[in-house]
Amino acid sequence: MPEQDDISLLKEFVERNSQEAFATLVSRNVSKVYSIALRQTHNPDQAEEITQAVFVILAQKSRSVCKRPILAGWLHETTRLTAVTFIRSEYRRAKREREACMQTLTNEPAADVWPQIAPLLDSAIGRLNEQDRNAILLRYFEDKSMKDVGAALGANEDAAKKRVNRAVEKLRIFFARQGIAASGEALVAAISANAIHSAPVALAKSVTAVAFTKGSIAAASTLTLVKGTLNLMTWLKAKTTILICAFTLTAAGGAELAVKKLDKFVKEFEKTAVGAETMDAVDFLGDLQDEGKLPGYTLGTNVASSFVIPGTRYTDKTGWQITTTNVETFPLSRTFDLMTNAHYGVKWHYSVVKAAKKGNWEIQKAWQTDQDGKTTAEFPIQKQ
Repeated sequence: MPEQDDISLLKEFVERNSQEAFATLVSRNVSKVYSIALRQTHNPDQAEEITQAVFVILAQKSRSVCKRPILAGWLHETTRLTAVTFIRSEYRRAKREREACMQTLTNEPAADVWPQIAPLLDSAIGRLNEQDRNAILLRYFEDKSMKDVGAALGANEDAAKKRVNRAVEKLRIFFARQGIAASGEALVAAISANAIHSAPVALAKSVTAVAFTKGSIAAASTLTLVKGTLNLMTWLKAKTTILICAFTLTAAGGAELAVKKLDKFVKEFEKTAVGAETMDAVDFLGDLQDEGKLPGYTLGTNVASSFVIPGTRYTDKTGWQITTTNVETFPLSRTFDLMTNAHYGVKWHYSVVKAAKKGNWEIQKAWQTDQDGKTTAEFPIQKQ
């Protein structure tokens, strides 16, 4: 009898309340979850509590999660968000310290790349779209062949290779922006050799026992962590999907339908050369926003916001459409509008340019307009 995949085991848990299926699921994935948590906290005890919380969340959300084709991406993102929730009070300070340290390591040889990328790896993977994230996790965290990666993603082997290579290039660009110069080959070698560490022997058993009850016997600190992570997941979904629909749709037949249409469109848009570059520019601006370095924007991360994707539009009759006539020729330029739920009608505008295919995006101009479209401020640009 062939071995059941993770989603099949999760469905068995949902349909039959099978503790054996859930225990198998935990034993397969506990080391991956623990490794991600350990990279974020650098503390084995904290990593164990985060791991516990992640599997409690999985048990609680099992009915919706089992509808996904692949579990790996969901587990990675949930672990990363749980870790962020756990250390939110000192996250920004620690990040600034790590980035300062990274600047001194830029010229180290490729063999030493892992200490440089490890603190930022899961943030980098978290910024990939779902398909790219799954491709990286299946290939380098689960050691799947390209053929198996393609099968899991619903594509052939050649398409899987292209997706994995494109995802690795996005990671390379992300780390380059953090001052870490490493080739794609060096990144792949470092991730493959170091990404997964064996979890403590007893952890899988304790995680299964607590998560199987969906947290009813969990420690109070774990339940607080679970609640905080679920709230963060809900807020992030609203920030990245629902708000952009609210800003740009007039009558989409409900937010849930609008979100589904937007998600489908973005996936198709990213498959085009112009779309891939445009979404990479969104990532660039998003990085600056998260780091508090976006010119003129000082509202912080507690204010939900969204970038409107240039070269696209939505109408009730036609749905989402690509309107840009740009082709992939360099230098590339894009202008993005940023809107928030805190200042209705006010927009921040960012004109960005990329000189060459393997180059980095840079901001050329930044300004703000009011509800009437009048420019109210222009912001100085610092070298990114």
